[in-house]
Amino acid sequence: MNRSAKGTRTFWARRIVRSDVVDIVTWGNIWLLWSVSYFAQTKVLSALCIACLLVWPRLRRSPYYWFGVTLAWLPQLLFQWQQNEDHVYFVFYWFIACGLALWGAPSRAALAISARLLIGTCFVIAASWKSCSPEFYRGEVLAFKMLEDYRFRQTITSPVLGLSASQATIFDEQLKDIKSHASTSTGFSVPMVALIPGLSWAMTWWTVWIEWLIGLLFLLPRRWSSSTTRHVALMAFVVSTYIVVPVMGFANAFFLLGLAQTERREVRLRSLYLAVWGILVLWSIWRPALYGV
Repeated sequence: MNRSAKGTRTFWARRIVRSDVVDIVTWGNIWLLWSVSYFAQTKVLSALCIACLLVWPRLRRSPYYWFGVTLAWLPQLLFQWQQNEDHVYFVFYWFIACGLALWGAPSRAALAISARLLIGTCFVIAASWKSCSPEFYRGEVLAFKMLEDYRFRQTITSPVLGLSASQATIFDEQLKDIKSHASTSTGFSVPMVALIPGLSWAMTWWTVWIEWLIGLLFLLPRRWSSSTTRHVALMAFVVSTYIVVPVMGFANAFFLLGLAQTERREVRLRSLYLAVWGILVLWSIWRPALYGV
């Protein structure tokens, strides 16, 4: 019985890894769509879109389906823009790219080119903004986020750097006061946690460096770097960033766009993508229970 179950798992793992990249991407888009559905109205809309795909699986290879999904979401994207995170728009740029790629042939090559350009452009823009922002490259932004963002507090600031519960409470009260319209404060004292400046500086420059590296690797001609170098750099960024702050919309998108550029013969690279992706998804699910939130 155990051998049979193991054999079945191995069969499906091999089948997924060796699948046509268009199949991997179009099925993966289902999870990607659901991962950016944060509100009741978008969850219902996405559930209907996904249900159509599950009932009529061939729709996944139709450009009209992906254009239709984008059009169905358009009111949310245009008129409820204040609710949407930046990665929601990134995901729908990708769905439009998928529709265009499926419009003609060869779809696999078009998907790979679109994925490379989207990743490269996204990372170059992000790195450029950070490099031109003194508050960011001096480490001030991440130092503040380490104190203010509960996700940083859970994974780094409290367990690693030693921010106490009382210090966190005082900081929150002062921040709430200075944000209020009735406040007359012009500033407040920040909890002194010795390692925050050094760690925030290191994380800042790692982020800037890796974003520039990924942007250039994906935008420059393919012959200038190996496929392994590009994909390992992308995975290193995703893991180091989203294990701390699990923005799974971006994480799922980057993994899927990375997979879209792999060849069928790159079995080890595809396996690595799927394994790391699965671990990160499990972490995002277990993390709230682990930290009691």
